[in-house]
Amino acid sequence: MQYVYSFKEGNRDKKNLLGGKGANLAEMSNLGLPIPDGFTVTTDACHEYYKNGKTISSDIQFQILSKLKTLEINTGKVFGDVRNPLLVSVRSGAPISMPGMMDSIMNLGMNDEVCEEMAKGNARMAYDSYRRFIEFYSEVVMNYPTELFAGYLEEYKNQKGYKSDLDLSSEDLRGIVIKYKDNYLEHGGSYFPQDPKIQLMNTISAVFASWNNDRAIKYRKLEGISDAIGTAVNVQEMVYGNMNDMSGTGVLFSRNPSTGEDKLTGEFLMNAQGEDIVSGIRTPSEIEKLKDLSEDIYNQLYHIAKKMENHYRDVQDMEFTIENGKLFILQTRIGKRTPEANVRFALDFLKEGLIDEKELIGLSASAEAYSNHPIAFALKRAVCGTKYEELRPDSCTEYPGEGITAFFGNETFSVGNKKLMERLQAEVQNDFHESYETILYTAKNGKFAGYISISDTIKEGAAETVSALKKLGISRTVMLTGDAEGAAAKIAEKLGVDEYKAGLFPADKVSELERLKESEQNGSVIFAGDGINDAPVLTRADAGIAMGALGSDAAVEAADVVLMNDDIRHVADSIIIARRTMRIVWENIVFALGVKAAVLTLGALGVTGMWAAVFADVGVALIAVLNAMRAIRVRGI
Repeated sequence: MQYVYSFKEGNRDKKNLLGGKGANLAEMSNLGLPIPDGFTVTTDACHEYYKNGKTISSDIQFQILSKLKTLEINTGKVFGDVRNPLLVSVRSGAPISMPGMMDSIMNLGMNDEVCEEMAKGNARMAYDSYRRFIEFYSEVVMNYPTELFAGYLEEYKNQKGYKSDLDLSSEDLRGIVIKYKDNYLEHGGSYFPQDPKIQLMNTISAVFASWNNDRAIKYRKLEGISDAIGTAVNVQEMVYGNMNDMSGTGVLFSRNPSTGEDKLTGEFLMNAQGEDIVSGIRTPSEIEKLKDLSEDIYNQLYHIAKKMENHYRDVQDMEFTIENGKLFILQTRIGKRTPEANVRFALDFLKEGLIDEKELIGLSASAEAYSNHPIAFALKRAVCGTKYEELRPDSCTEYPGEGITAFFGNETFSVGNKKLMERLQAEVQNDFHESYETILYTAKNGKFAGYISISDTIKEGAAETVSALKKLGISRTVMLTGDAEGAAAKIAEKLGVDEYKAGLFPADKVSELERLKESEQNGSVIFAGDGINDAPVLTRADAGIAMGALGSDAAVEAADVVLMNDDIRHVADSIIIARRTMRIVWENIVFALGVKAAVLTLGALGVTGMWAAVFADVGVALIAVLNAMRAIRVRGI
């Protein structure tokens, strides 16, 4: 069985085998992009690791070393060689992106001899690379205390009065390397490993082990991710962003993830490696400023980003490294974005022919991430199982019966009905009050931005239920809805209800219910609903019926009757059962009182004695129980 694949052997369709990162690296490699060469140890190897008692089998080790030999041939470098060393990075990459996995390990393959030989050409880069490798290997692979490594580095810089890592000289870094190795020996009781193959196997084992660390397990449980999928490991030739001032590292989005503007957005650091971007040790520069250093590299980045955007038909989040003026792409993935940016992406992609209407709905769904309105659930269900994720704004304000406003820094994005637009004083450019569909209006910073048209579908069995209720003698059937007049009229006609009230806020529904109760003083009002806005009405109705599976928690708690299978047709059945039960109750009451009255009368006349009274009492109880058992027979319902 093949457990290790070179980048050329994979593609994005092998995501479950190669992991998300490995599949994208393979895809970019096959598209001819400047990708540092490498290979992926698959999720199948992860499964074997656990089956084999958390050890890498000899077969998998052989395949890893075989691909390593191929990588040596392709790069012209040799793993562990002093004069021409091949150094690699090792990164985890599960099929589903998730926190808790092991951090990347850079510069693997470094040892004392390799470092000293590299120092002859570029001392600062050599000691800086070795320092980084020892630090991450010790903290991430061996789980040694951070204060012995990164903590010591910060303490050293403070003592020297250095403001950033760039202030460290080659001699400083050499001394830090020595101290790191001393700390490693003192804490672990063994010397820092000098054999690159031992370094590699230990690091791959650590990646597999991180799949089942506490944080990863808790995240999978919360998100419903299977424990069985495992993680892959990507081993890739190192490229050096810390080689000199013409080297660097950065991250970018193919479009602005906050506003949706069609321009590269990101940041970079010169003379740095990848972890420097996210560590906050140094302040990165905006990606636009890369033009000032090298317009050629900036243009290459732009064209590659657009190529990948067109290929994946979505906004890309990319990582890159520049080594001595040469560009390398390290990773690409679907970029996260704000709901506001989603709307603009959707419209722009639609104009550019990159997406169809299904993708437009998918990109728009995240704007309702915080809403519990049925329309929001409809949008989310429409994209269920697709690549689109729900994104969370900084905060939001919900207006019951109107919609929601989400806040993204200083920007606002609102989604709701026309009443929300009126509240925001956002002038709607088209009037859809005669539409037979639900119209979802959107506004950016209080300005009308567009609309989504949503068609309601009548719940299966709803019309049948209305007909059954009328046959049972229900005098009036009334539909209370927050939908627009046109949509409500169309649905009411299909259902066959006697009346309907449209465009209602939750408070309006309560008022309508009270009006109905006043007009039906000699009868009872039953209300069926399942939304959170229906809870107050369910509470005030003479009898409230909610849906158990699809209904909101508030509706279920407020209801008198809960239909656990969500079959609306059982509303009529519940009335039949209630009537049957009430009839049986009255039969038992009348029968019991009649027998009691007869026994009392006969006793008063001296016809019966105590034993007859006891017999009558027991007999009444037995007959009442047998009669009551008819209530549980629901055949034909």
